[in-house]
Amino acid sequence: MKAVILRDYDGMPRSMEYGELPLPEPRHGEVVIKMSAAPINPSDLVFLRARYGIVKPLPVVISNESMNSCTSPAAILARSAGSLR
Repeated sequence: MKAVILRDYDGMPRSMEYGELPLPEPRHGEVVIKMSAAPINPSDLVFLRARYGIVKPLPVVISNESMNSCTSPAAILARSAGSLR
């Protein structure tokens, strides 16, 4: 999958890297979500400087909002929904 990876919270362009990451394999009770589009919002710009209120361990994939679709089969979704109750 393609992603922008943040390597440092200094807000500098050199701290971001566009690249490929392996597709995650869902574990029991999880589904895979395909991200179709992701905007750059003011919250993302604040996150780049560790001032958003959430500081995730580095390296981290940058994304606060996105347009998604589930790529997992319906059977997995049914099992997952049942396990969340």
